[in-house]
Amino acid sequence: MPGGRGRVVAVVGTGTIGRSWIRVFTRGGYETRAWDPDPEKLQDAATWLKADLKLARKRQGLRKAVAKSQRELLTLCDSLEEVVSGVSYVQECGPEDQGIKREIFSALDTMAGEGTILASSAATIGLDALTGGLRCRPYCIIAHPLNAPHVVPVVEVFADSETDKAVIRRTFRFLRRVGLLPIAVRHYQPGLIASRLEAALVREAIDLVRTGTADLAAIETVMADGLGLCWALQGPVGTVSLKADGGVREHLARYASTYEGIWDDLKTDLRLTPELIDQVAQALDPLPTGVTPEDHRAWRDDLVDRVRRAKAAHPLEGDGFEENEGQ
Repeated sequence: MPGGRGRVVAVVGTGTIGRSWIRVFTRGGYETRAWDPDPEKLQDAATWLKADLKLARKRQGLRKAVAKSQRELLTLCDSLEEVVSGVSYVQECGPEDQGIKREIFSALDTMAGEGTILASSAATIGLDALTGGLRCRPYCIIAHPLNAPHVVPVVEVFADSETDKAVIRRTFRFLRRVGLLPIAVRHYQPGLIASRLEAALVREAIDLVRTGTADLAAIETVMADGLGLCWALQGPVGTVSLKADGGVREHLARYASTYEGIWDDLKTDLRLTPELIDQVAQALDPLPTGVTPEDHRAWRDDLVDRVRRAKAAHPLEGDGFEENEGQ
């Protein structure tokens, strides 16, 4: 399994998620091979890695020698067969398209070595749709990161009854070893956990704009400087548990009718028409002059890192939850 000296892992697909996985694996000290059917994207990923390591040196004090050693762990490959040859773990990061991902896994089925873990970053495509009927089926698993895994450590892991139990354990151990926080998804639903929660919140934010309840600037402020401040520390249920001396039982019992009334209102016929998308896009504050989307992401990455460091320095002992790797 991944973890011994000289062991090699692979990233297939080097868009924004794939390149972030490269950063995770090289930061964790693993030789990392990468391949993308688009050679330009592959080169872009290498360029991005170099730039992000430079930012880490500037903002996080990463030593030059360490940055150089991590960058040198990356090997760009010319073919899918080359990238998976002899590796112990493959992270597939192709587009969220069932046909494309199925084609990738069908190819991996003939190219990957026996026992190689084949993990997909898919959130809305089930394991059976990806790998059903393939020889490699017992070694396949979903390891879906939040965007982006080199910044946000949670990875949603889903395995079904056809996944080898040892593969589940190995995947959890490996992801923890490279500094991530894997959590078990016990029942598959499209979107898993994070995307479903995010979709619900984005739906309501856009509907509030559509109905004229508030402008987007107000909604963004409520999240960034209101709810989001608490949600960086606890999830939504943990947050409301602090709103009453009797905890979550008292709070939910007291406000049950309020919640239920709002939940009834949430059943709208909202559809993302081109006109509505344009309305939302125009309402979003443009970036300040001279600030690029790359600058914006770097700003996000730096602040998330600071929040994580602050939480680690001031932990709340005993969160009351026990995570396990089983289903």
